[in-house]
Amino acid sequence: MSSPHHDARLWSRLTRAAQQEAAAVLAALPRDIRDRLAKLRITYEPKPNAALVASGIDADRTLGLVTAVPSEDANEAPLRQPKLILFLENISEYVRSDGPEFRTQVRRTLLDEAHRWLGLDEDGADQGES
Repeated sequence: MSSPHHDARLWSRLTRAAQQEAAAVLAALPRDIRDRLAKLRITYEPKPNAALVASGIDADRTLGLVTAVPSEDANEAPLRQPKLILFLENISEYVRSDGPEFRTQVRRTLLDEAHRWLGLDEDGADQGES
């Protein structure tokens, strides 16, 4: 965890809430979408690391990011497993909460990043929100 102001109890609470929300979001998606997202590993970090910031990612405003794009070519091996990163401190700071608003923003960020990765239209991304 890269934040110098890191609080272990807060991090544990944010991570647990984000994991629960992500599991609920994924479970609510249609099976074909869930199957496609199974290739995408979801991870949690406080904020973007130095390498991401050096590549142009905003350290304080980026809520989520997918680190690789899917390959539709079965003969083309991916360089690394695609990863969706949720930046939990940024999400918490954005909504100024670690409660229900935090969970709502985790859901929105997860669906938004999954939408981009899968190339779905807006209706496809919204199917998991209810």
